[in-house]
Amino acid sequence: MFVARRLNGVTVELWRCQWENEEGADAKKVFVEKLGEEQPIALAAHATEVSAICWS
Repeated sequence: MFVARRLNGVTVELWRCQWENEEGADAKKVFVEKLGEEQPIALAAHATEVSAICWS
């Protein structure tokens, strides 16, 4: 089992899925159970931008 995103008009749904692989046929993704919908990104009002150094 794994979780996959599925577009539904203007929303993005999260589904529990599994692969179904019948003999002689191509594997296909089966949507088993809807887990919910992704929420839009909401930026915190108190967030601030700071400088950072990236050492590689």
